[in-house]
Amino acid sequence: MGGRIGFALARDHLDRFSHLVIGGAHPFARTLPQRARTTDPDEFIRVLYARTGGRLDSLPLDMKRILYGNDFAALDAATQDWPSLADVVPAINIPTCLYVGDQDAYLEKMQSYATEVPTAQPLINLPGLNHTTAFTASKSVLDALTPCLNGIHPTTS
Repeated sequence: MGGRIGFALARDHLDRFSHLVIGGAHPFARTLPQRARTTDPDEFIRVLYARTGGRLDSLPLDMKRILYGNDFAALDAATQDWPSLADVVPAINIPTCLYVGDQDAYLEKMQSYATEVPTAQPLINLPGLNHTTAFTASKSVLDALTPCLNGIHPTTS
């Protein structure tokens, strides 16, 4: 959802940013299959993981605790269809880093637009990570993003 917010901010307020970093998100419309609305944590997480390509059985215990600590009514409300934000992609004119786990269900969609962002560095693929693990593996993500970020904003010595 953070990447979607990034695209919307780029569309509406690009002049307020000097750089853009988006991970595991695409700007295209999304229509979810019909499903029963649920606030049952087990059912919600099962459906979420099936949709994002994650493997719930391989989720570490600490991540399960974080997931089960959520407000499932709020999460269910946030999982709606999305309108397209693809019109913003060619208009992004600020330095941009894009990253995605190579096991992320959004990988193909990210690959399809990454070369269309005129100011983007090459798409960064994070080996062995899916949508959730790329979100939680901050050290791995930062290590992979550092060269891109240095290319955007070099450090002075």
